[in-house]
Amino acid sequence: MNLPTLSEVIARAIVLTACITAPAAAQSGLDQPQPFAPYLNGVFPANPPGSTPGGTWTTQNAFPALSFPEPVRIVEHPRENKLVVVSKTGPIWIFNSAASTTTKQVLLDLTSKTNHPDVGEGGVSGFAFHPDFGVSTSPNRGYIYVAYRHTPGKTGIQLPEQAGFNRISRFTVPDGATTASLSSEQILINQYDRQQWHIGGDMFFGTDGFLYIGVGDEGQAFSRIDATQRVDGGLWSGILRIDVDNNPTLSVPIARQPREPAQINNSVTSQLNPRPTSWPATSSQGYSIPLDNPFRTAAPAGGGQAPTLGEFYAIGLRHPW
Repeated sequence: MNLPTLSEVIARAIVLTACITAPAAAQSGLDQPQPFAPYLNGVFPANPPGSTPGGTWTTQNAFPALSFPEPVRIVEHPRENKLVVVSKTGPIWIFNSAASTTTKQVLLDLTSKTNHPDVGEGGVSGFAFHPDFGVSTSPNRGYIYVAYRHTPGKTGIQLPEQAGFNRISRFTVPDGATTASLSSEQILINQYDRQQWHIGGDMFFGTDGFLYIGVGDEGQAFSRIDATQRVDGGLWSGILRIDVDNNPTLSVPIARQPREPAQINNSVTSQLNPRPTSWPATSSQGYSIPLDNPFRTAAPAGGGQAPTLGEFYAIGLRHPW
């Protein structure tokens, strides 16, 4: 048996002491709630209108001559004093932002393409102008982006358990025109979804020029569909961040296509409402993946798809909208 030398004993003692005295790594998270917006800091009135004491603020009908069925989104025009209101039922209106306004105009009507349920979360859910909308010298001057629910071959009211596609599409308002045509649609994301719950669909452009999109987890109680916390399945349950300008200095081509439940595992829930074979497959196209997206990975050198969906900017969200 070989005994350690004195120098070896001293070296081991130094290492052991360092391990014992090293400070523990700080834990993530918060010990208590922290304010993160003005309303939580007490700026918003503490009392509702007409209440006492101090409830002296009132609400006002900003556009008394206008009405909108089932509005879900209001968006400012980037360069004109106009507003856009999105209806869950399909129409998207634009009008002058003035109390005296008496008319509204249809910017785009998706009534014939979307499915509006009495219950569930189908219909139109999101809208965004391209940041260069209205800039005469920009190739993006006529682009608008919409999130909506689509079921091939079906229109009108549907039940929430009916399957369909969650779509992110780009439409174009031609030069000199005031409306976008349905025929100008370019589908960016066509994700098969087994029911009309937890679709998400809110979207906006960040100051970095990228399009951010909230996507839900497909629904079902107790997360039984198993769509959360995954970056190798479908485009569900998180915030997506994509480059619709396809700038090669800021982003790279799509390296992985989103999948459908039956392609992910063979569990019972994966077989719920399988996609009809006559319907198109889930797909993504027409945009690029920002280089600094946190879940972006490269495709294997020998070919094939990347191990993760690079679109994800955040994951694990139930129904971000």
